Amino acid sequence: AEPSTAASTAPETVPQEVWHYSVPVPGSKKNKLIYIKAPFELRPWTTEQWQARFVFVKNQLEDLVYKYLRLLDFEKRPAYHPRMVGTCPSDARPSVVIICREADAKHIQSLFRTRAEEKLCLQGRESAWSQFRSSFGTGQREAQSEQAIPRLQLVYYRTRT
Repeated sequence: AEPSTAASTAPETVPQEVWHYSVPVPGSKKNKLIYIKAPFELRPWTTEQWQARFVFVKNQLEDLVYKYLRLLDFEKRPAYHPRMVGTCPSDARPSVVIICREADAKHIQSLFRTRAEEKLCLQGRESAWSQFRSSFGTGQREAQSEQAIPRLQLVYYRTRT
């Protein structure tokens, strides 16, 4: 992916060099890349709003792992990182990169697929949404509620150890 082809997702003040640092997602059928130095943001939301969304989602995912998976079965617990992910810089989107052992990835992915939809507000459920929108300022609350919630994709980075 050519870094010069994109940056519609990046603010004008960010140097293009940040898009040169990427790591392929292991096993990605679409050849997705994790842009490890790119800013974690996408308009119309601010970096702070994306970060608040990431923290909310990360906490929900950690709760699911703790509640439904026996942590003693894992050599390492999954780690969660906010990163931009896409096939090229122009289609990179804010994502939660979940680093986990290859042996555990199937169980984690299945758990998140079946149980995370409501917790991550993907269907716009009011109970979960109300928890998240409290992180927005009072003046922004009405404007933000008219727009779709910031969506994060889950990207699994499988490791052998």
